[in-house]
Amino acid sequence: MEPEDFDETNEIESVTGKYIASIYTRMGGGAAGWCEKGVIIYPKELQDAETEELVHKWTVFDGRCRNNININWAEGDLLRITSDGTQLPNGVTINVSN
Repeated sequence: MEPEDFDETNEIESVTGKYIASIYTRMGGGAAGWCEKGVIIYPKELQDAETEELVHKWTVFDGRCRNNININWAEGDLLRITSDGTQLPNGVTINVSN
């Protein structure tokens, strides 16, 4: 089995400073290949953890690599996720503190 390749981008801290959200891309599978893009939200104290560990435990959205995903903290601990793909046509807001 080919090893997975992780890339973490757009790491942003919540307004309250308690959480970090970021977009990740994960690829693998050799010649045939596969790819996914998603969003992770994790407690700030875990910011030095490996991306692979964070993805397996803290993923809140899985998407397709061909879609652009955008994240921003609306207020407090509310994260807004939007995508130009069909998976989130109206976006979604997640209240992390609950």
